[in-house]
Amino acid sequence: MSMLLFPAFLSASRQFHLTRVVSLALCDALGALGVETFIKWPNDILCGSGKIAGILIENNITAGNISHTIVGIGLNLNQTKFPDFPLPASSLRLESGKPAHVGEVGELVEDRLLARYQDLRDGSTTGLEQEYLGKLYKAGVPASFNTTQGSFEGTIKGVNDFGELLVEHEGEIRAYGHGTIAMELEFDGS
Repeated sequence: MSMLLFPAFLSASRQFHLTRVVSLALCDALGALGVETFIKWPNDILCGSGKIAGILIENNITAGNISHTIVGIGLNLNQTKFPDFPLPASSLRLESGKPAHVGEVGELVEDRLLARYQDLRDGSTTGLEQEYLGKLYKAGVPASFNTTQGSFEGTIKGVNDFGELLVEHEGEIRAYGHGTIAMELEFDGS
């Protein structure tokens, strides 16, 4: 599904708040359907058996603010078989054991997203970063990463307002943009 938003109240430098809001809204909706989820930076939603959703956000920036945003959400609903991916895929049906109704799930996602978006619009960002970090896959746990400079073991410490992943390695925290770092995936559902 896609949604068109007009977050002119949000400066371009704070655009990652939209990713946080959409990610948490998807986690809220899936949680209401009995599926425990977490967020894999920068734009995937994971559940016990693998990737259940992906997010794509496109912003149009005018005079330093976001004039409009298109939020694209791909949520696996009723698939029961998937090709072999490096990160296993799952669906709402596989996780819940019940068929998912497209319209009902769409309305639930829309309701949760608009509620979180309204909080952001009202300036309620207190706790947003911590809540996002609390749902972030492998945050605070040593994990293996690959960059163009090589592989290393580090610990995710958060995501800054620019959307860069903050990883601690040998006592130093560095920021990595999308496409500059990849976590070695050994998906075990935790």
